[in-house]
Amino acid sequence: MNTLSQVLGIGFDIEAIKKALSQKEWPQMIYNLTGSQKPAFIAQLFQQKNPGLILTYSEEMAQKWVSDLQTWLPEREILYFPASEWLPFEVLGKSRETTIQRIRVLHRLTENKNCIVVAPALAINQRMYSFSRFQEYTFSLRQGDTVDLQELSQKLVTAGYERLDFVDGKGQF
Repeated sequence: MNTLSQVLGIGFDIEAIKKALSQKEWPQMIYNLTGSQKPAFIAQLFQQKNPGLILTYSEEMAQKWVSDLQTWLPEREILYFPASEWLPFEVLGKSRETTIQRIRVLHRLTENKNCIVVAPALAINQRMYSFSRFQEYTFSLRQGDTVDLQELSQKLVTAGYERLDFVDGKGQF
């Protein structure tokens, strides 16, 4: 008896598409998929631990894709990369939570190159550090480590942390 994944694989001709993609024949035109057929199809492509990026037109659609892919690929790491909550011409405070979530995704990408990232197009369009600069500012401190406080303080300020007398939130020191 065939599983649902096997039936979908036959109906979508996944093997032919995988072969074309592995031979760098892209873009591939895939059409006539609606609703839940889209994440089911993508799940078939990503079963072999291939890394992936899925861009959507909105935050809401990206979150829906994350949920659908987590259902179809429970063993895979699906990461949601949000857009910043502000636009450059707006005079509003931005949420540190969104920034922290973006940094977590970037950090996971340095550790796990085979995860699938889902993001609204606006999130990818926003300026980010280069990969090498991001790694330069990524470090860990452990209990018992000895560090130069001036050097650490400068590194944290340059990385975007806020220096305060009393720390009461993330992104502060």
